[in-house]
Amino acid sequence: MKVVTVNGCFDLLHSGHLDLLKFAKAQGDRLIVLLNSDSSIKKLKGKDRPIFSQSDREKMLMAIRYVDEVIVFDENMPTKWLKIVRPNIHVKSKDADKEKVKIEEKAIAPHGKVIWFKPKRNISTTQIVEKIKGLK
Repeated sequence: MKVVTVNGCFDLLHSGHLDLLKFAKAQGDRLIVLLNSDSSIKKLKGKDRPIFSQSDREKMLMAIRYVDEVIVFDENMPTKWLKIVRPNIHVKSKDADKEKVKIEEKAIAPHGKVIWFKPKRNISTTQIVEKIKGLK
């Protein structure tokens, strides 16, 4: 069985997230989403985030047919969980921080590799939030 992981906040789930999850699932048999906890998102994105609680985000992800399991993590990066899960493939979006990805690559080596996802759409939760703020 080929295990695939992807990580992220998945706050304000949008079509770009669905494209990423579909791509990730197509890389193997089992897709595990490593989901940033509420506290880790606050550290990464600021006090106004996340918009949806980790419980809500986890429920939404589990409702998506591509997702087999969700693991919530508190750290800024999922390296601990990558070492535990030992995925064959870890999927990253092309806009990911390259230095952080190098750390993740070390966590899955030598048994796995990173595959890059090239988004078809230029969409992000931050863009959506900014657009909503502009409507006030």
